Amino acid sequence: LNNSKICLSGFSQGCMMSINIGLTSEESFNCIVGFSGKIINKDDLSKRKKSSTKMLLFHGDQDKIVPTSSLLETKDFLIRNNHPTKHNKKWNRNGVYFLLQTDRNSINTTTNM
Repeated sequence: LNNSKICLSGFSQGCMMSINIGLTSEESFNCIVGFSGKIINKDDLSKRKKSSTKMLLFHGDQDKIVPTSSLLETKDFLIRNNHPTKHNKKWNRNGVYFLLQTDRNSINTTTNM
């Protein structure tokens, strides 16, 4: 199975690991879908970044463990490392969540495995 058919996904630390693996792999993955994570060591990751795996990242505004500002820091990191991004703020009945998308067609849901 090649990376182009794999979507990395995780919540909190799993999101952090998905971002790290997704950006340091020799071959890009299909995508990363992450919830409430962040980039752990930006300086180290910028030196090891090899791929531009597409991402769809979510973060709620009531997270008491990983600050919501982590999503904006991730956006800043991606822009500084030539990984175009789009940031949206959405509302749902439970409050606000934030969305960071690195490609308009972030997830290829039609890939046959």
